[in-house]
Amino acid sequence: MACLLASEHYNTSIGSGGVLGGNKAELDREVLKPGLRARLSRRSAVYNRSPSSESDVCEMLLALSRVPRRSLRSRILSARYFNRSSSSTALIPPRIRAKMDSQRLEHVLDDLEIKSLLIRERYYRDTCQWDKLRSCYHPDASKTFIDISWFTGDIDGFVTGSRAMSQGGVGAIHTINPVEVTIHGNKALSESTGNIQIRTQHEGQEYDLVSWTRFISRLARTPHGWKLLTLDVIYDRDTLTSVVPTQGSVIKLNDLGRRKSYRCVSWVLSERGFQIKQSLPGTDWPESITNLMNSANHWLTGGDGVIKADGLVL
Repeated sequence: MACLLASEHYNTSIGSGGVLGGNKAELDREVLKPGLRARLSRRSAVYNRSPSSESDVCEMLLALSRVPRRSLRSRILSARYFNRSSSSTALIPPRIRAKMDSQRLEHVLDDLEIKSLLIRERYYRDTCQWDKLRSCYHPDASKTFIDISWFTGDIDGFVTGSRAMSQGGVGAIHTINPVEVTIHGNKALSESTGNIQIRTQHEGQEYDLVSWTRFISRLARTPHGWKLLTLDVIYDRDTLTSVVPTQGSVIKLNDLGRRKSYRCVSWVLSERGFQIKQSLPGTDWPESITNLMNSANHWLTGGDGVIKADGLVL
């Protein structure tokens, strides 16, 4: 690996002859500090002479590859193949830059872990994998809260309700596309786009319900990794269409009291016996979205807790 990095750094290949040989002084300045150079000299006698052949170049690179990994990593971070010599980061000492790169890597890994968790949570819900669904949330159910069209409560109640819904013949498919994850210490806030799809029957005909939504979740870092604390849904719009268009009939949704942003969801689930709240965040009520996001961001940046409409404190 060190050979490859060194050869790439000087834009040359081992088979190109003495191109690298003319840059020994530059190698000294760019990559090796005096202490490291002394250790390298002791390890490889070939380093003390100018490389005159392809074999000498190979031996020099091999000697470089024997440098302790920790020292080599610091040298690599200062090498020009990062193309940072013209940027402000070129003035940052290698050790500090290494720490910065480590922090960036940790952030990327956290971001990937959270996004994977969000996708798997919806998948486990759709495929009736109830134990795995429960494992996506914080072990302490009292720290969890789900607020969606047909359910309000903690994760244990949500799992129980989802199982009953599935056994009752109401199957839903969710798509989710995590867009933004904001991490603040051991807290995180995620925003995702997606939709909810339900196939239902009315007067002997099949219909497909599609509700376009945004999923908002709070998460916490635990000894077992990132875990979900909340699930809120912002409802955008929905449609109800006949599976076979020529066989559909006119459906009177009875719009009285139903919100436009999730009118079809309300009708379909109400027909199945669910009580649907009309106070959820939706694009037809912009203030509700502002309140939800302000509450979530306040929690993220250190707020003690947020009192929900029903008195629950998170």
